[in-house]
Amino acid sequence: MSSERYVWAVDLAGNTTTRMYRPDELFNLREAESMAPGRCATIRVDQGVVFVAGHSRCAPRLWREATGSDENRPNAPWVAYRGISKEKVSTIAWAWLAEKQLV
Repeated sequence: MSSERYVWAVDLAGNTTTRMYRPDELFNLREAESMAPGRCATIRVDQGVVFVAGHSRCAPRLWREATGSDENRPNAPWVAYRGISKEKVSTIAWAWLAEKQLV
């Protein structure tokens, strides 16, 4: 896995988009509640939620769940989040994507 890879990240609270590069340390996914059917996941941590789309097949459904709309969906892989710091989201999203071998 290349450290030069990134995923698009959308902060749903601030309505901003950024690139998230793979961090050095990844989150322990056992510390979170997740629903991950297939190659997309909804992960709840603390007071926040992280939506991770690892594949274009499930990304539209997850985008509608995250935003309530079909507008402005980025190409997979992407992550959308609210109620959690960008740094923590990066470690969570990359941990899940790496575990599923999607990036």
